[in-house]
Amino acid sequence: MNVSCACCGITYEKEPGFYQGAMYVSYALMVGWFVITWAADSFVFKSETWQYLTFVISTIIVFMPLTFRISRLLWLNFFIKYDKNKTNCK
Repeated sequence: MNVSCACCGITYEKEPGFYQGAMYVSYALMVGWFVITWAADSFVFKSETWQYLTFVISTIIVFMPLTFRISRLLWLNFFIKYDKNKTNCK
């Protein structure tokens, strides 16, 4: 991840450990994924427990890099608002 924005110069890391809060966002995303897949499995697919757990664990592992980036992006957007008037890049 870049240290600062090339266009407006804002630093992305406000303080040491700033992105530790993104772990809570990542946890919420994974809980949401678990609830959605559990509901789909319980009411539609009705698969065995081991099949469901294998599916959930494997998708969590596969989507971990994506979840990592999305949670950091969401956490950053809680504190830094985008202002299109401040950009000097085209």
